[in-house]
Amino acid sequence: MIVNFIVLVIVVILYMNVRQKNKNLNGEIQDLKNQMKQDEIASVTNYTPAYVPEGMPVADPSENLESEPPQTEFHRNPENVTIEVLEDTITSTSVSISITNKDERILTYGEEFSVEEKVNDEWRRLAYLPDKLITWNAIAYQIKGNSQTTKKINIQNYYGELKKGIYRIVKPIFIGDEIDLYSNEFEIK
Repeated sequence: MIVNFIVLVIVVILYMNVRQKNKNLNGEIQDLKNQMKQDEIASVTNYTPAYVPEGMPVADPSENLESEPPQTEFHRNPENVTIEVLEDTITSTSVSISITNKDERILTYGEEFSVEEKVNDEWRRLAYLPDKLITWNAIAYQIKGNSQTTKKINIQNYYGELKKGIYRIVKPIFIGDEIDLYSNEFEIK
């Protein structure tokens, strides 16, 4: 009984000691963070450019310390982007598409696409293959302004083999911070 009491007292003392050291470390960490922030502010406010052409105004960097960078205004025009299914690449399992960027800005797109079928003059999105977990790589491809790229679309991996009919590829593309869906139809004969 006395041994248990002594062990309990030792454990409590060790716990209190570790807790106090933790408290001290947290205080030291906070002090370091504060010092780093002060050093960062000092380095910005004491900044002197190495070379400034004569007569060029120099802005005080400390004035913009807490503000966000200015937003570039642009006018989005979705008509500046087109997707075209390349006729000579159409099979029941894959197609290649050409994405044209007539915009000045860089456009971004990923792996994701969907296939829709025209049934009774209405577009219906095809269901993915049953019992298959569909995932898309989180990758961003870029298309420079006023350029074009080609991308092969493997339909079979997601939808299986397409039967005869009229289909369209639907692909999301980012223009700046906005996303638009683009499509182009094709026929499986």
